[in-house]
Amino acid sequence: MALCSFKLRPAFVVASRVMAGTAVFAGLAGIYAFKVTFARTGEAALRLVPADAEVVGSIDLVPSPAQALAFKRIDDALARNGMDQFPQKGMLSTLDRSPAVEQLNGLTTRDAAFALLPTRDQKPETGFALIWALSDGRKAEQILSSTGYKRFWKGAQYYVLPKGEMGYMVVDDLLVISAQPWALREVSQVATGNAPSILTDKEFVRARTQLAEDANVMVLASPAVTQTGPGGRRIATNWVAGGLAIRDGGIEMNAFAPLDPEAYPVLKRFGSSAPLRPDLLQAIPQGAYGMTAVSQPSNFIRTFEEESGDSKAVDEARKGAREGLGVDLDTDITPALDGDAIIAAYPCEGQEAGGIDFLAVLDDSNGADPAGVARKVQEYINKKIGSDGKYQKLYEGSADGNRFLLAPDIAKDMQGSIGKGMEHTPAHRDMLIKDKTMAWAYAGHAVIVASSESLLDRAVAAYQTHSGGLDSDARLLAAAPRNGAQQLLAVSVSRVAQGIENTIDTSSMAKKDVDTLEGVLGAFKALAQPLDIQSTMGPQGLAQGSLFVPLDYDKLIDLAGTEINKHK
Repeated sequence: MALCSFKLRPAFVVASRVMAGTAVFAGLAGIYAFKVTFARTGEAALRLVPADAEVVGSIDLVPSPAQALAFKRIDDALARNGMDQFPQKGMLSTLDRSPAVEQLNGLTTRDAAFALLPTRDQKPETGFALIWALSDGRKAEQILSSTGYKRFWKGAQYYVLPKGEMGYMVVDDLLVISAQPWALREVSQVATGNAPSILTDKEFVRARTQLAEDANVMVLASPAVTQTGPGGRRIATNWVAGGLAIRDGGIEMNAFAPLDPEAYPVLKRFGSSAPLRPDLLQAIPQGAYGMTAVSQPSNFIRTFEEESGDSKAVDEARKGAREGLGVDLDTDITPALDGDAIIAAYPCEGQEAGGIDFLAVLDDSNGADPAGVARKVQEYINKKIGSDGKYQKLYEGSADGNRFLLAPDIAKDMQGSIGKGMEHTPAHRDMLIKDKTMAWAYAGHAVIVASSESLLDRAVAAYQTHSGGLDSDARLLAAAPRNGAQQLLAVSVSRVAQGIENTIDTSSMAKKDVDTLEGVLGAFKALAQPLDIQSTMGPQGLAQGSLFVPLDYDKLIDLAGTEINKHK
């Protein structure tokens, strides 16, 4: 039947408000805690989501046993800042302007599910349904029946509140909210057993199992959403999933995506890459600010040659390799990069954290021989340097022919160039320039390159002896490769913050700016765990990734509380 007093707002207006409210709600996962027994009422609410939903998600802010410590810390920080009741106030008001929603606020919990339902001919708008867990569904029904207007849509009963824009329906201890009456009816059909739930979709359930069991926020997208990508090609073959979980010391996120290798053949190439070496952290010395590693970077070159569609660009790259380096792109450089490539940043020698030096390692995994190609390049460039008359030689070498150091006059010119680029930088220039050079060594078939001789010595020792590596570095140990990772990025945020503090010259800065800088750096210096990003691609296009963002909940909430209380 037609609605008389329930006027639907334009779809994009209502959807934006609903999504904004849901985003606020989801954001609470990183801030708020429960003091109750572990129960996932948000995920349980997915039983009401129709099977044809295109996007599905849940929010559960009840801590699992493994999350209890982190949530306790968050809860205490909120109470300390007078913010422990804040999330319960006005949540529904972000979705509906009706004054009557205030009566429902006290019944809402911090768990919910949501779904985006497909548009059809008889449904001019995409439907959005929010299913909110309640502490007392019977009382919510009483509030709606006494303050709202009863409406029906094809037999489904719901309520509209005075001056409101949303429709409401109570199912057990769940409050269903939507701006579209037809969406409410579809949820009602599932609740009464007249339509299937999303939980009957085996592929949906499979995608859910790829996320953490105690994920506090989950979002899953059906193949209908990823049906058409760039160039009209299908992106994924099935459900794509992403999750977020609160951990002691930070937030953990992971994602699962069965991409379509037939639509994107390049996926087959990267899916064939070997995993990073399991002893990766033993291959470089401890004390790094951070490092990144990729398995078989040669596949980037092969992909460029196969997928660029620009034969001229490929020809130019091959010409550049021959004339600039004296080697062949296809038979020398590409196979030399079939191992693991590692790039890391370190404090300068003599500094626990301060200044910066760089390290690069090309190892001999998967039969690669980067050292053989590097020796060819070294000899070729040395001849070119000698022939132009500016420098007598490019480098000085050790007696065994395995260690090399940039010639002193070239190193001096390089240091001068670095210094000129830093004339207006508020930093201790001497710390950044001192002893900078280019030093390299061959360790078997591997190549190790560093920006200082002392870092090269440490790197060669770690690589050859597997001692004193990052596996003994408490700040980066947690970032060891997992689950066959092919790419990895790890950063000790605390060490970076210390390095910035020790490297920046604050003598010419205003006190206000110094205080701001110290406050920001102070929030990061206590972080014990690293920023950690890892990813892998399977041969059938299955992409998986994880991200850990370290957080100091106490400092973060104290900072937020200070700002909020300033404006009270």
